[in-house]
Formats: sequence, structure tokens, C-alpha cells
Amino acid sequence: MAARHIPWLWFLSAFLFAPGSVHAQRVTRPPPDSLRHIQSAIPLSGPPGTEVEIFTENLQLEARIWFGVGRVGAGFEVVSEGTQGQWGAVRGTALIPPTASWDQPLVLIVLNAVFSPVALSAPFHVTDEEGNVRRSGSFATDSARCPILRDGDGYLYYLSGAVGEVRLGDVLTVEGRYSEMSDCGEGGSIEVVRRSG
Repeated sequence: MAARHIPWLWFLSAFLFAPGSVHAQRVTRPPPDSLRHIQSAIPLSGPPGTEVEIFTENLQLEARIWFGVGRVGAGFEVVSEGTQGQWGAVRGTALIPPTASWDQPLVLIVLNAVFSPVALSAPFHVTDEEGNVRRSGSFATDSARCPILRDGDGYLYYLSGAVGEVRLGDVLTVEGRYSEMSDCGEGGSIEVVRRSG
């Protein structure tokens, strides 16, 4: 099936990427009952073309299920059709588009028969050919041991490696290897290899 691009209004950004307390978890607020969280999307990082396995049990029965990939507030592409069991469990795979950029996180989306979103994943981190991501944002803490970057979408990352001096509010761009784990606490991290700003 050819990918469809569906424009998507900004209504999701109010609760998905609203500022929250400074901990290195994903900056999300609990979704409303009509929009659930995808329980399992594996892997959550990789280059364009990565195949992601999706599974979630918390959805109501739908006539048909589709998977999309996109960026909140910027639209998404429908990339594949999923299956749903009699108790609502959804499973299938979605390919990260070949045009996906390594400097923006994406989300995987479950859509119903009329292409309305019913569930979203945690962010997928697109990498370049060296396995790196690029993020721009500002320091959310001035901790030298565990500096935290808040990117333009509101996601928080612990930084390690070639970070340099950190001051609260400094704006910068970093490139480095993304990990879903961090020695500093729960949440994602970037081992910085290049920094500008």
C-alpha cells in the first residue's frame, strides 16, 4: 500500500510535549481515554527503513487498524495495516520512512478504519549511518555530573561524553549515540561526540 500523508492538527502537542518537571523521563502527560499508549514498539531507535514491531492490548475493537509514522504537529504517513484480536490486542509492523531525519524524534501511531489516531508510541529516535542522533535544545539543569538537554519537542535527554561546560538555559545542538538507558536515572541519554552552541 502506498504511504498516505495525513495532515494532523496541533491538538496532541498540548499533552504530549508540554513542559514537565525536570527528570529524564519522556515528557508526557497521561493521554485522554480516547488516545492510548502503545505498550510495545521494538526497537525505538534505528536508521530510516527500520522495521518496528508493534503490540498493544489496551485498545477497543475497531473495524480496521492501520499504522502510521510521523511527528506530532507536523502530520504522519500511513505505512501499513495491522491486525486486531477479538479482545482488542493489536499487532503488526511499521517501517520508518526512508526520508526520516536523524534530528527529529518520531512517534508510531495506531489508527482506526477512518484514519483517526487511537494510540501513540514512545518516541522513535532515527539515527544516521553511524548510529548517531542530532538534537537541538536548551540545558534544563546546570548539573555537571548529569546535564539534561530539553529538545525542541520537549523531550529530555541526559548528556555524557563531549558535553563541555553547562549552564541552565544555554542553547546548543549535540550529536551522539542515543541510548534508552542512563547511569544518571530513568530515561534516555545521548553520548555526545560533537557539540555546537
